[in-house]
Amino acid sequence: MKPATAIPKLRTVCILGLVISLVLSGAIAFLTYYTGWNDFSEQGSFSREIRNFDALLRETPKIAPERLNPMLDRLEKKAIGAETYLSVLKRRRNLALEASDENQTRFRSAYREAAERAAAAFPFSEPLGALAADALLMEYPDQFPDGAQTKLRQYAGLLSEENLLPLALDISVLLGDLSDPATAAGLPRGGEFLAAGVSSLGGAELPAELPAKLPAERESFLINSILLDLLAKDMVAANSRIVSLISSAGSSGDISERALRFGAEYFYDTNPLRAAELFSLLATKSPPQFSDAPSLGRLADSLWLADFREGSIEIWTILASPPLNISRIPDPKIPQDLLVRSLYNLASSSTEEQKKLAYYEELFSESPGHLYGIIGYSRLFDTPRAEGILTEQNSGQPLLDLELIRRRLEGWEIRRTVAETWLLLGRHPQEEALYRWGAWYFDRQRQFPETALLLRKARMNGIDSSWLVLHDVFRLIREGLLAEGETLLEEQLDHTTLWQIPANLGLIMESRRSLSRALEYYESAASLVKNRLSAAKVQLRIAHCLHMLGRDEESRQVLGKVLELDPENLNARLELRRLNL
Repeated sequence: MKPATAIPKLRTVCILGLVISLVLSGAIAFLTYYTGWNDFSEQGSFSREIRNFDALLRETPKIAPERLNPMLDRLEKKAIGAETYLSVLKRRRNLALEASDENQTRFRSAYREAAERAAAAFPFSEPLGALAADALLMEYPDQFPDGAQTKLRQYAGLLSEENLLPLALDISVLLGDLSDPATAAGLPRGGEFLAAGVSSLGGAELPAELPAKLPAERESFLINSILLDLLAKDMVAANSRIVSLISSAGSSGDISERALRFGAEYFYDTNPLRAAELFSLLATKSPPQFSDAPSLGRLADSLWLADFREGSIEIWTILASPPLNISRIPDPKIPQDLLVRSLYNLASSSTEEQKKLAYYEELFSESPGHLYGIIGYSRLFDTPRAEGILTEQNSGQPLLDLELIRRRLEGWEIRRTVAETWLLLGRHPQEEALYRWGAWYFDRQRQFPETALLLRKARMNGIDSSWLVLHDVFRLIREGLLAEGETLLEEQLDHTTLWQIPANLGLIMESRRSLSRALEYYESAASLVKNRLSAAKVQLRIAHCLHMLGRDEESRQVLGKVLELDPENLNARLELRRLNL
């Protein structure tokens, strides 16, 4: 049995426990109820004030910024998420767009400042980033202050949603980031922005029913996208877009001059016959279209590359003789540079000496100091007469100096030639063509130490081209370092126009009996070579690989092409006879 004194103490403890439980329950209820109510009341207050603001604006549309901007400031402070910030910013934007001149500046400034605050508070919100960019563009339509361009690039880089990409594109164009394809290629999303421009104006592919004329904006985006594809070496995408660009030329026949000329130049090196078709459209359309004699000149060049040489000569003859101008050329006045180029091409391509002389004389009457004309003309005569012509015409021209040495080589011993070559380079230390010839000549004469010195001198003078690497490779091969030479060639393969680079890789593969790879390299070389005799040599290697792979019929066809390029090629004749046995 407990003592009587313990009962009051127990009662006190029970009462204290009850009080504490009531206090805790009340605190929990207060915190839960009051906090929830506060959120609800704040949201309700924001919505109510937005409605009140809109009603006030409808009833009294011309309210001064001194009154409206503070109201929007209060609303911004009550905004509790990106969506509520957007509601405030949309109203600021409307005020900035619709305000009269005297109030517009203050509304635009307030819009920009609020948009920047919102974008900083929610740095990953694309809509807020878009509005922040819009506000900057609105306040500074002509010239950006310091830091504005950086912010715009930041906002543009954030935008990835399909409906916001055109804004990112506009910003990039405005800032000059897409001023040319090379600049666009340096942007992380340059290609994406250009593709968005094409897509926003009709997609990458034209519809089945072609429009009479491509919109100028879409045409610009397509051209720049093609150039960007070429920089990225994405030939499949480039070819697809070029077809879209010029396909209307084959249907409606109505295509802009810019698109047609771009397509013609695009195909000039890879498909000269297609280029000739497009240049013919440019050259032969009737007024008031864009017919022009320069396009006729490019047509002749394309036909020459496509081995339709008689057609080229006929066109050059027309261009070199304006009185014979035919009705297809609406303007009988031929530009002087085109006239000179046509005369030089006729003189160079003619197989009759008397015609050559006549064309050169006419060329000099139009362009007395024509450098290549002087060189070509001097080659029609023996060495003493040629030396006289070159000496008379030479006024310190590096190439005329070189031609004079080349004509004198036959009378010099090798030591004199080496010395004269170095003197020539000393007179023209920055002329790359002289170094290139010197390296070729020294190698040909097996003056390999001189070649090494020349290459070092060229690099010291800032010359850095693929032909230097080619001579490095020849040195490595002479030293038996075939693998190292192959590595150097492969490093140059993607950014060279020298046909010798892939051709030598083909020789290396052929020496290893890797004929399929050799064939690939030779075909690559064939696409780069311009000189007919060099092209014949490459085609001869292709024919040999095809024969070794058991593809004799194809080999015969290629040998026939070799004889078209070089009718005197004895190796091709012997190989063809062997295949026909």
